[in-house]
Amino acid sequence: MSTIHFAAVRQTLRLEGGAQLLRCHMESAQGLAYEPGQYIIINSGLPNAEGKPLKRAYTLFAVNEDGTEFSLLAEKLPSAGVSVYLNEREVGDRLQFTGPWGKFKTLPETDTPVPGAVCFAFGTGINALLGLLNRNLPAPKTHLFWFRDANTAFMSDVCLRDHLPHNLHELKIEDLEAYSEERAQELLADLAWAKDHDLYLAGEGHWTDGLAEGFLALGAQPERMRREVFYRSPRQGV
Repeated sequence: MSTIHFAAVRQTLRLEGGAQLLRCHMESAQGLAYEPGQYIIINSGLPNAEGKPLKRAYTLFAVNEDGTEFSLLAEKLPSAGVSVYLNEREVGDRLQFTGPWGKFKTLPETDTPVPGAVCFAFGTGINALLGLLNRNLPAPKTHLFWFRDANTAFMSDVCLRDHLPHNLHELKIEDLEAYSEERAQELLADLAWAKDHDLYLAGEGHWTDGLAEGFLALGAQPERMRREVFYRSPRQGV
């Protein structure tokens, strides 16, 4: 059975872009056994249509060294659910959750060092990468491509830059709405050299899968690739 944890909200902050940042402190003196890139599952306690509690996974935005304090980002969605629940939390409120979970972690070192890391984030997939970028990945050797959804209230370009290592080798931000099969093929052609790097892809499956398959076709090693797929909706021209 999963261990249930509780944490108190210590601070809330509305980021430029619309997301709610919650900084929380564990009620237990024992911190989370967390590795950057992992997520927790929030139990809102609110009932769904079947009377069961609404739950949702959230990647941890930041965690302190002993695991007793953490931050998470909640996208401001118009529909009811855990997102609305988190966006309504105030200082002093209590969160219930399980975890951390997930295998989206830093790749282990190899006998032959790789040149660096290339990361692709689609939409809110950027959240899954921030922990890795700030704790484990070698920033001077890391390239980050973020396809930002301008139609959702999450995080602005400026806010992202404020939360990235200052010495990140490369950051490119593009409009997710303009992403297409043609753009994916352009990326694969321009970034063919990335097949020899560690590859990290996070976001919805119909965007990450095609890019991952393309790099594998170029010769990238599957054991040097990490994917965090939030869900897989039907491809829409991608």
